[in-house]
Amino acid sequence: MKRENGSMVLIAVFVSRFEAIEIASMLQGYGLLVSLDGEAHAATEYISLALGGHRLCVASADYEAASDILRQCGVEHSDRKDIRPTRALKWLVGVVASVYTTLFGAAVIWGAAPLYTLVYIPFAVYSLPIDPKGRPDYFLSEQEA
Repeated sequence: MKRENGSMVLIAVFVSRFEAIEIASMLQGYGLLVSLDGEAHAATEYISLALGGHRLCVASADYEAASDILRQCGVEHSDRKDIRPTRALKWLVGVVASVYTTLFGAAVIWGAAPLYTLVYIPFAVYSLPIDPKGRPDYFLSEQEA
């Protein structure tokens, strides 16, 4: 895989916009030149991986330093093995499901909607925009022996 794009080098691809901005800000705090592609498209499309994710590039001269900084933060060893829904997420899905069930159920009982509209409830609940928590891909430089 060719990582170079002009004078910038790809170092990571993120699914989560927030994690991408956090890592980019950290590297900028160390004085490194950072470019974060796709930073704005997540404002309109919450499934950013469908648009290529958030690609973090650093200047080719800073590639070794950025790799060392990310290694010190433990990015190679951070593995999200157990990603379970949080209590707030369960509460949000429950509230939305209750509201839709109440509204659609009442409409069906009063004859304002056909019975098959109840099938749409799970689709409406699962279409909630939620920040994905996928594992980022890092392309760090080789470590010196």
